[in-house]
Amino acid sequence: MSINHYLRQLRICHAQHLLQQSALRVSEVAMRCGFEDSNYFSVVFARETGLTPRQWRQHHAGAGAS
Repeated sequence: MSINHYLRQLRICHAQHLLQQSALRVSEVAMRCGFEDSNYFSVVFARETGLTPRQWRQHHAGAGAS
C-alpha cells in the first residue's frame, strides 16, 4: 500500500466517523477531512466504500448519530 493510499484510507475512516457521529453537512465533513472539493470527496468516498457519503450515513443511521 502506498503512502498516498494509506493517507486516503485514514481520511475516509475519519469521514465515516464524522458522518456517523455528527450531523455535519457532507461538505463540512469533506473540509474537516482535508478535501477542498466536496464533489471530489464524494467520488473518492464512493470509490473506497461503495456508497456515497449520504448513502453511507443513511445506512449507518441510528448507529451512533447525534
